[in-house]
Amino acid sequence: MSDFTESYRVCIPSYRRAETLKKKTLRMLIEYNIPKDLIYIFVANLEELEEYVRVLGKEWYRNIVVGKKGMANIRNFITNYFEDGANLVMIDDDITDIYCFDSKLTILGEFIEWAFELLLENDCRLWGIYPVNNSYFMKPTITLGLQYVCGGLYGVINNRKLLVDINDKEDHLRSIQYFLEDGNNMRFNYIGIDTKGYSGKNGGMNTVGDRTNEIILEASNKLVERYPEYAKLNMCKKNCKPDIKLTRIINKVINID
Repeated sequence: MSDFTESYRVCIPSYRRAETLKKKTLRMLIEYNIPKDLIYIFVANLEELEEYVRVLGKEWYRNIVVGKKGMANIRNFITNYFEDGANLVMIDDDITDIYCFDSKLTILGEFIEWAFELLLENDCRLWGIYPVNNSYFMKPTITLGLQYVCGGLYGVINNRKLLVDINDKEDHLRSIQYFLEDGNNMRFNYIGIDTKGYSGKNGGMNTVGDRTNEIILEASNKLVERYPEYAKLNMCKKNCKPDIKLTRIINKVINID
């Protein structure tokens, strides 16, 4: 393998959650021995920069980049911040662990390197993990085609042409965009993460008030109207929350021994 200290960057968008980031994702990345120089933390404004430096320590100042507030805005800022073709790992700020079925993933850096190598071998640019950390549903496969790549942890070979314009369901949008651009996206169906996702306060770059059912429904309808062949509205019966169901197209299955 190539020298992984130069082969990818880890990007963490975070808003008003410096303590969460410190205790969860940063702690985890340090435990996995991910080099500090590879870690970029993207915050919303100068006020947030000051708070993150206060909480994380001055030694992290060079790792913090001032971007823009809002999930779509920060995703696009990161896309434009790095050069086309850069290997980027996107990870939320509240990830406590990464799992391979029931066991904690052992070597994160080598997994990331391998994931990008597989993208190149299969002529696509987006990889993701299983969207639910539940070993009962996870399978020892890597699938290529059109499938949901969740925003909590994914890797992308940067393509500045592919930007997002919705705050909610932006990961569904990205899944479709890269499928249409490359003919496939890739998912590791045996890898999962521990995270509270949007249930946590001020998740990601959105505040709680940014995620009302009305706002989620508006974004969902926009996506369905734009890609009716690939996205369907799915209202959750338990909590009446709008969701998106992608048309799952599997072009290739790689079995993991």
